[in-house]
Amino acid sequence: MNKIHEKSPCCNASIRLFGERRRQCSLCQKTWRVWKKNRGRKKIRPHLKTLTDYFEKRTKNTRLKQKTYSARLRLVLEKFNTDTQWPKIPDGPLIVVADGLIEYFGNQKYAIYFILIRSTSSSKACIFPPYMSIGGETDWDMAFAQIPDDISKRICALVCDGNSLLVTLAKRHQWKLQRCHFHLLYRISHCASFGVLNKTNGIGLRIKNLVHVVIYSKNPEAIVLALKSLQDIYQTITSRSFKTVVSGFLKNYEDYRTYLNYPEYYLPTTSNSAEVLNSQIRDMQYRARGFRTPKSLALWITGFCKYKKFVTCRGKIQPN
Repeated sequence: MNKIHEKSPCCNASIRLFGERRRQCSLCQKTWRVWKKNRGRKKIRPHLKTLTDYFEKRTKNTRLKQKTYSARLRLVLEKFNTDTQWPKIPDGPLIVVADGLIEYFGNQKYAIYFILIRSTSSSKACIFPPYMSIGGETDWDMAFAQIPDDISKRICALVCDGNSLLVTLAKRHQWKLQRCHFHLLYRISHCASFGVLNKTNGIGLRIKNLVHVVIYSKNPEAIVLALKSLQDIYQTITSRSFKTVVSGFLKNYEDYRTYLNYPEYYLPTTSNSAEVLNSQIRDMQYRARGFRTPKSLALWITGFCKYKKFVTCRGKIQPN
């Protein structure tokens, strides 16, 4: 077989060695380097520590200009999102903690949906990839549709703040529903004053104490008496917002006691684990002076969630 050798680019003549890295044309004696280096300043490789320091709220390198620092952060973030995988969902029965975050860009409303998935025997919840939609809280169905079927079939319970779409979703899938105690007590506190300037003549404090009995007590007789007292007080309330809160609790009080009725699920009584994640993202957004576009917001939220991976989510009743 005839061998075809490379010819010189100048004269198309045969090439001879001229040192280790150079070659020479046999006709015109011109030499050139085989492996050429890139001209100019060497590129600085983005280091992961730059991003982790930012996520951990450590002080940035003050020697860099803000524009240079932001560009370097962006490069590290894009590489980190590409190379880093989402945490693996645990085996066995699962519970879900769900909450949302609202953001505006101009006059357009965006909703980011966070889903935390936790094993019934664990105290750490995995962060599932967030879902962003345009137009507000209307796409919880689409957010949960991102969960693979083999994982969705193992979900036993849902913990949320009582959003009507989430409640409908739990009933459709026949999941146990645990409503957030904090949101309930906050709404009661918002409607009633407990200080010196109490305008409800002690009714607000009495309702709060009765609600505590219903959601925390294990004595059936005490719960029945508390519910009867709440029903009587409800007839005397004049505030429309207060009546809405009390009537909603009377209709759905069983949803606040799911953690007692199903202790094997090790359910939390609040959605605070998701609220903590929202708070951390808000803090990151404040330090970044906001994000200019929805694409940038999604990029940073994805990177932060992949960095955190897990959120502490302890149940009210400790497992045996």
